[in-house]
Amino acid sequence: MKLSAKDSGLLAEQFETFSRVTNKVKGNLNEIERMQSQFRAVEARDRSSIEVAFERINFWSGINLFCLIFASCVQVYMVRSLLEDSRMGNFIRHGKFK
Repeated sequence: MKLSAKDSGLLAEQFETFSRVTNKVKGNLNEIERMQSQFRAVEARDRSSIEVAFERINFWSGINLFCLIFASCVQVYMVRSLLEDSRMGNFIRHGKFK
């Protein structure tokens, strides 16, 4: 099948348009890939800093919890000592051992 000069020119123009569009799509995809790798790097850095903060918060929360439990145990012991007739209760009430 023979193509006329007009059809040949039209085919070349359509091929050029197709080539231009596919190159533009490829360029856009490359730009998206570059941006995604940048976002991935930022996300990794942020996640790392958040994990460090999470560990620090958990550590100090554990210390705080221990202090609260210890203080409540001491308070319970002191109140019981005040209500019982014991050496510690006498010391707390009167300031001296019997």
